[in-house]
Amino acid sequence: SIISSYSDLGSVCKDGRSGVRCSKCPADHYRWGRQCEACGSVPALHFILKGVFVLGLQFAAFWLLYKRQGKTKKAAWMMITAFMAALQTLHLLSRIDLGWPSLLSSVFKVGDFFSVSGFFETMAIRDDCLWDFSPGWVLIRNALVPLVPFADVGVVALIYRQSFVKEHAFNCVGKIYSIFFISICGAAIDIFRVDRMPHPNEKMFVRGLPEIELYSGDWFALFPISVFMMLFYIFGYLFWTGRGIVLAPKKVSTDPGFAKLYDYVIGEVGPA
Repeated sequence: SIISSYSDLGSVCKDGRSGVRCSKCPADHYRWGRQCEACGSVPALHFILKGVFVLGLQFAAFWLLYKRQGKTKKAAWMMITAFMAALQTLHLLSRIDLGWPSLLSSVFKVGDFFSVSGFFETMAIRDDCLWDFSPGWVLIRNALVPLVPFADVGVVALIYRQSFVKEHAFNCVGKIYSIFFISICGAAIDIFRVDRMPHPNEKMFVRGLPEIELYSGDWFALFPISVFMMLFYIFGYLFWTGRGIVLAPKKVSTDPGFAKLYDYVIGEVGPA
């Protein structure tokens, strides 16, 4: 007989899976992409070590960026930005289901580490080994990650105190957003990327959240998070950057702080 509801699929799932579209991994397992992997004997220790490593790595990158304000060659910075944009584009292409050849798909995967969702998947943080998160946790986590550079600003301010230059710090935030803008855009629209089930069901489910049906109650509950990401991260960044471009002709010559604040966008067109 035809299965009328995907909530009935728990009875036909393999490998101990359960839930809608067999998306819930068995106990003591975490979801890694579309696979279920064993959590290991000490999941809490693994989570802490990976968490400390990830947070330490990103703060070290922010601190180095802050320390080298005005010292990085413009040509070198433009090459880094272009390289990172290319990697993120590869990641987005890999997530478009167009039947890519296996060799090309492998090339696309190189960019996974340099995107929000791909980074967590590559690092295998295993946070679901410790807590039984709701299906939308992945989207919530991805929405919170771009706020980390603002926390870095606060930590740097505490470290340097009297010598702290807020314009340099927020310019670093602008640089980070300019580098990862493609990835942030991709994370913001993840909720709209869906897979259609085969005939006769033909329901549509969010690809990154396989248990969430498009336009269901759970989908509408997560929709505000996606809207927040679009408004704050995408349009907010574009507005802030556009403001710098519009005001630059008047402000650069009269306000030294303005040039420091918007160096990530106007520094590339200034004198070498």
